[in-house]
Amino acid sequence: MDELLAAVEERMGREISDVEKDWLGNLYHHVEKHVVESSSCNINCSELAVTVVNQVLSITSGMELPLSYSFISVKQLVQEQHQACCSHVSTSNHTGCTNNRTAGIPVGRLSHIRALLLGRLTSEPNTLSVGKNNRVGQLYIQDNTGVVLCEAGNRGYVEVTVPPCQLINTRKMKELVSAVQIPAAATILNNRKGMETKVISIQGQVTQLSTILRVKEVVFFMFKLSSATEQQHVPVIIKGTKLVHLYHLLEPRREYIISGLKPTTLFKDSADRRNVYCSTAGTRFLPQSAEPQGVPSLPSVLLAAAVPAGSDGGAAETRSCSHGGAVRQKFCSYQGTITACVNDDVGIYQLEGKVRLHLGYQLHVNEGRGLRVGACIAVYNAHLVKEHTEGDAVAMLCCCTASSVIIRSFSSLNSPYKPPTSHSAALYHLIYHLNPNLYELHFLLTAVHQLRLKFTSLITR
Repeated sequence: MDELLAAVEERMGREISDVEKDWLGNLYHHVEKHVVESSSCNINCSELAVTVVNQVLSITSGMELPLSYSFISVKQLVQEQHQACCSHVSTSNHTGCTNNRTAGIPVGRLSHIRALLLGRLTSEPNTLSVGKNNRVGQLYIQDNTGVVLCEAGNRGYVEVTVPPCQLINTRKMKELVSAVQIPAAATILNNRKGMETKVISIQGQVTQLSTILRVKEVVFFMFKLSSATEQQHVPVIIKGTKLVHLYHLLEPRREYIISGLKPTTLFKDSADRRNVYCSTAGTRFLPQSAEPQGVPSLPSVLLAAAVPAGSDGGAAETRSCSHGGAVRQKFCSYQGTITACVNDDVGIYQLEGKVRLHLGYQLHVNEGRGLRVGACIAVYNAHLVKEHTEGDAVAMLCCCTASSVIIRSFSSLNSPYKPPTSHSAALYHLIYHLNPNLYELHFLLTAVHQLRLKFTSLITR
């Protein structure tokens, strides 16, 4: 404790008050009781408490401790929090409510709880705490009292609006100085017959990031590494329970160096063989650009009164997609605010009150990933199509396995979270089995609604 007080006084450049000493004492005891005891990291309580204080001071104005904030454990959060839980609500309320008024959303703010949650970010939580709810690829915050899902879950979840702060360096990553560029990587991949298979590092821009998939108990996700200067790309597959959580760390259109990639061939004995790069145990991601490229907003596209040429106003991508029984060739990317939930069974939302977002052909990551009314999202590589509903043409963004939906800012409104239910699973099975087009899917949803009205009571609806 004395080590913590001395370090804080040195950082703040003054003698701390008795009130600040009490707050630091509460921090020390909370870290000792709820974070350090069962932690596998070789760090003592004082060191961890000092790193927490340094991080808190770096994001507060005037180098002042947030004395009005108390500390809360995961168990307390799960038991006491009965509304949506979004970090940094005080910061997002002003901007969020301003956007919501312009979008016509009835504003109802979430209550603000002045509490700090400290824990370990993990993709493999204590199975005794999670039970059967543990799903491969999801992220959790864990302390010595329990586990809670990040972004989405069945019993409750924490919406993390900024990347979690890494307080403890658990692994030192070597500098990657010999990364291969995309043209060279494509040459290696397409001319590997008779050559020795080597593990290499590749530098490129992540595009067409898929959702997390499972085939015959193999969990994986896919994306393409593209060249920013040339029209070339290489396909990449990241697989395995030890690596699939890296999905949450990737952003489309951002440049990375990815190490430990090995060229291989899928479906070797078939006519549909594919050369791809596959992850290995040494695969790591090193971001190269500070921010990903921007995404156009929906109003700017709709004012053009035409289907856009491409995702960034340039030439359209010509890779075909056969979802819904028809081949569509144009990918679009947009950013907007969810203003309504049209159908929570298959994931149909309204953006900016003008365009519908359709997730029916895409598996939900983390059972919805915080898709509540008021959330600002970025949609990458969606198909811009027109759906004729009751005689009216409605513009719709349809997602497929090449699409990705990223939460830009979580909703600060007290809007409900509606995760998929048991009957939604049967509906998804029909969608993937029949592969219906939009007209057929609309008919299927109408039939499900009518059957629900006929065979369920008013109490269970």
